[in-house]
Parts: sequence; structure tokens; C-alpha cells
Amino acid sequence: MPTMGEKLWEIGKSPPQNLTFLVFGLFSLLAALLLRSYGSYIAAGAAVSFVAAALGGIGAFFVVVSLFLGAFAGIGETSGTGLRIAALIGAVVLLVILL
Repeated sequence: MPTMGEKLWEIGKSPPQNLTFLVFGLFSLLAALLLRSYGSYIAAGAAVSFVAAALGGIGAFFVVVSLFLGAFAGIGETSGTGLRIAALIGAVVLLVILL
């Protein structure tokens, strides 16, 4: 039976699934940003702020996972080494800033 790590590794090798992670994460971050900006206009400010923080965390997790999986998917290939390094640096920066 495959473990969770093996399943994630297989997902990372498929570009459409990797792109799905990235798009879901970016939409979650966008929703969190919109909720935070409208939080002062909505009566239940504390609840909206909590939901925005949760959506931001979920979005950051999926964007970081997508970048890490995309960077490690083509390890055996010689082309695109700079892109893999850039994806890793971007993932680490997002991990530090957003989480």
C-alpha cells in the first residue's frame, strides 16, 4: 500500500495535477486577501478575520507544496535546472513569509 509521501511524489510528476495544486493555492490566497480587505465592512469582523487567516494558511500550503513538487519532479533531467532552483527558492521564501 503506497504511503502519503509516495502518493504526493506521484502527483508531483504529473504537471496537470501540480498545476491544480498551484491554482487552488492561489485562489485560496486571493479569497483570503479579499476577505481581509472587506473585514472592516462586515459586521462579524473577528469571524471573517479567522476565516481569512485559515484560507491564507491553506493557500500558502498548497502553493508551497506545488513549488516543491514541481522542483523535484524533473530531477533526472538536465534542462531547467535554473527553474528548479528558482522554484525551490520561491517555495522557501513563501514558506517563511506566509506561514
